[in-house]
Amino acid sequence: MKTIFLPLGDHSVVSNTNVTYILELARVLKATLYVSKLYKEPGRSGGLPAKSLKMAQIAEQEIKEELTAYNTEGVKIRVKPLEGDDWVEAVGKFHQKTNLDLIVLTPKHHNINQANFLGKTAGGLLRETETAVLVVPVDYTYKPISRILMAVKSGIVNDKMTLDPLRSIKKRYKADLRLLQIKTPQYLPEDSEFDANLGELVDMYKSSENATVFQGLLEHLNANNPDMLCVFKRKRGFFEKLWDDNSVKKSVFESRIPLLVLKEKQ
Repeated sequence: MKTIFLPLGDHSVVSNTNVTYILELARVLKATLYVSKLYKEPGRSGGLPAKSLKMAQIAEQEIKEELTAYNTEGVKIRVKPLEGDDWVEAVGKFHQKTNLDLIVLTPKHHNINQANFLGKTAGGLLRETETAVLVVPVDYTYKPISRILMAVKSGIVNDKMTLDPLRSIKKRYKADLRLLQIKTPQYLPEDSEFDANLGELVDMYKSSENATVFQGLLEHLNANNPDMLCVFKRKRGFFEKLWDDNSVKKSVFESRIPLLVLKEKQ
C-alpha cells in the first residue's frame, strides 16, 4: 500500500480523534498520507482582495496547523487541499491524477439517538469511489493489528489487486487472518471455490450458515476478538445493498472496530 487519503475540515468525514490511528497506520505501512480539506475560491467580481491569500493556501495552512497537534515523525505527509464542495466529486478527480490505495472514513458518533452508522458523505465515498475504504470508529484508540476477521459469502476474487490493501496490512503487522465463509440462502456451489491469492493470505478458515453475511459476522465476532474486520463490496452483494442510498442505518449494520472494505471493479 503506497497511498492513504485522510479528509479533514468542518464538513469532514473523519473526526480528529481518528488522526492518531491513521498516522500510526501510515507509519507502519510506510505509506504516503495525503491530508485534505475542501475549499472554494470566490468569484472574480467579489470576495478577497487581489493581494489576499487564495483559499487553497488558507486551507493548506489550516491543515498544517491541525497536524501540529499530532506526532507525525516517520510519516510521509502530503498536504493537499481540494477545490469544491462535494467530497465524492473532489476525491474522484484527485484519484484520476494520484492513485489512492485507501480512503479513511468515520461513522456517525456512537450516540444512541443517532440512527445512521454512516452518513451520506461517508456513504457516498464508500459507494461511489473505486478505492478501498477503512472505516475507523470515532473514539477508537489505536493498537497494533494482530488479528483480522474477514467475512465472505464467495471465495472468488476477480482481480487480485483488490486484495492489495489487506495484503499490505497483514504483511506489515504480521497479522493473523481468519476467514469466515458465510453460506446464506443465496449460496451457490461455485461460491465454494477459493481464489489462490486469497487462500495464501488465510491463516484460519471456518464456515457458517446464516441468513446474511452480517448476521454470520456478528455470531462469530466475540469468539475471534479481531482488531479489524474485512469485507468485500461486490455487485449485488449484501454490503453493496447496504449503501444503495449512500447511508447506512445502525439497525442494519454497525461496527465498533475498524472496518476494511475491499472493492472489486465492476
